[in-house]
Amino acid sequence: KPEPIAKPKPIVEPAVKPIIKYAPPPVKTITKSSKNTKKKQLKKQHLANKKAQDKLKQKKQDQKESKIKQEQSRKEWQAKKALNKRKYEQKNARKKQHEEQNKLKQKAKQEQDKKEWQAKQNKIKRKAEQEHDRKKQHEKQNQLKQKYKQEQDRKEWHAKQALKKRKSEQEYARKKQHEKQNQLKEKAKQEQARKEWHAKQALKKRKAEQEYARKKQYEKQNQMKQKAEQEQARKEWHAKQALKKRKAEQEYARKKQYEKQNQLKQKAKQEQARKEWHAKQALKKRKAEQEYARKKQYEKQNQLKQKVQQEQVRKKWQAEQDLKKKRSENARKVAVQQKMAQAPRQSATRANPAPATNGHLVAGFKNSVQQAINTNKKYPRRAHRRGQQGTVVISFTLLRNGSITNIRVTRSSNHNKLDQAAMKAVRSINGRIPIPNQLNKASWNFSIPIQFRLQ
Repeated sequence: KPEPIAKPKPIVEPAVKPIIKYAPPPVKTITKSSKNTKKKQLKKQHLANKKAQDKLKQKKQDQKESKIKQEQSRKEWQAKKALNKRKYEQKNARKKQHEEQNKLKQKAKQEQDKKEWQAKQNKIKRKAEQEHDRKKQHEKQNQLKQKYKQEQDRKEWHAKQALKKRKSEQEYARKKQHEKQNQLKEKAKQEQARKEWHAKQALKKRKAEQEYARKKQYEKQNQMKQKAEQEQARKEWHAKQALKKRKAEQEYARKKQYEKQNQLKQKAKQEQARKEWHAKQALKKRKAEQEYARKKQYEKQNQLKQKVQQEQVRKKWQAEQDLKKKRSENARKVAVQQKMAQAPRQSATRANPAPATNGHLVAGFKNSVQQAINTNKKYPRRAHRRGQQGTVVISFTLLRNGSITNIRVTRSSNHNKLDQAAMKAVRSINGRIPIPNQLNKASWNFSIPIQFRLQ
């Protein structure tokens, strides 16, 4: 279809205001000057009216010209539209005419093709009938000839067949014998080959079946695992979602329900918790201070005891050393005085000193060992906290140079920590207390009780 031509828009002219003439006011007294001014005003007014009339005429003429132009453009547009319409109708008429002509041509062609096809079919039919009649006549002649020929051929064939039969029987007997031998050989070979082939096929089949069964089993296991994992994951996800939903709902309901109550209770609880916390902190502080004071006091007491014990040990050791010096001086003086005495008497006096003096040295040395162990003894903190106490008997061997061997617990306190602390105290004096030369001992076995008591 042709594109429609745009319709021209009408020109709207602005409205012209009419010129209103105002009459001058009446003049009572007329003078020369007033007459001149009046003439001038009349001239001006006349000129203004003339100009306005000219403008009106010009506008009216312009309006007429614009209307004529609009009318002309409208007529042109209508003419173009009518022309396009006629072209479109002519084109459609030509198309319809062309289509009708094509239809008529197709119908005529189809009718002609139909007639030609029918003529061909009739011609083929007539030829077929003529050929059929000719064939029938020919077949009758051939049948007569064939009967005669067949009779001769039959006789000749019977003669040939008899000859062939004799030859074939001889050949058959010879072949039978040869074939039996070949068949036996071939049967043996075939049987062997068949057995080998069957064995290979069975082996292949077993392998294939095993591989197939293994793959099937593996696939089934994987599928089962995947299904189980998927099902489990799906169930877990659904359970989690349901649990989350329930929790969210419960939490929302609980929050809504207790929100108002909590707002009222929170202040009271906070105040109460703050007071309790301050009370607990004060109590903890007092307990810590008491514990610290008790520990300090306990440590001071232990330090005082250790100092007193060390002072006692030192004094005893000093007394023993002074006593040893005095005895050595006395012995030296006695030796000088008894120089002229007999030798066996001198050796007897040197080998066997006074029993009272040896007993005093042994007791003093034992006490010094006991005090040294007690000074190095430390109460385990964990056992002290748990309130564990008892007596541990430790046995050990002291050598001449002060080293200690064969440390063992001969009687336990039934507390592992106390037993270990006792053995540690004994090991702490290793190499510090040698055996005095006056006792003439290479080693000394001790069994010392160590007490752990809570004060």
